[in-house]
Amino acid sequence: MGFRNFFKQGKKIVGLGKNFKCHCAETGSPVPSEPIIFLKPTSSYVLQPGPILIPKDHNVEHEGTL
Repeated sequence: MGFRNFFKQGKKIVGLGKNFKCHCAETGSPVPSEPIIFLKPTSSYVLQPGPILIPKDHNVEHEGTL
C-alpha cells in the first residue's frame, strides 16, 4: 500500500499503551499485567499541513514510538 496512500486506503491504526514500565513509573500509574490495546478511527487522521486540534481542557503528552 505504501505510506503515501495510507490516508486514502488505511482502515485503522492499532495502538499499544502502558507497555513501558519506566513510562508507567513517570506517570505514577500501575503497570498492567498485559499492555493496553486501542484503536484509532480513520476520522482521527490529520493530513499535512492540517492542524491537530486539542480541546483546551485536555492534557496531551507529546510522545510517539515506532
